[in-house]
Amino acid sequence: MESTMPSEQPLLTIAIPTYMRAEYLKKNLAQLKRLGHGLWDELELLISDNASPDTTELVVMEAIADGLPIRM
Repeated sequence: MESTMPSEQPLLTIAIPTYMRAEYLKKNLAQLKRLGHGLWDELELLISDNASPDTTELVVMEAIADGLPIRM
């Protein structure tokens, strides 16, 4: 799993714990993308998933491909 993390320590980490909430996570990440536009050099997202059997991992991988700095 590849990440788009900045090379230096981020100023702010936003942690999102989740389990079986792929659709809510997708909406949350879309909103964070709009709000964090231009600030991703200083921010990171930390997604903690407790092995959800739904599409959570796919949602996260799509968000990483879309440029969000996500760490899992």
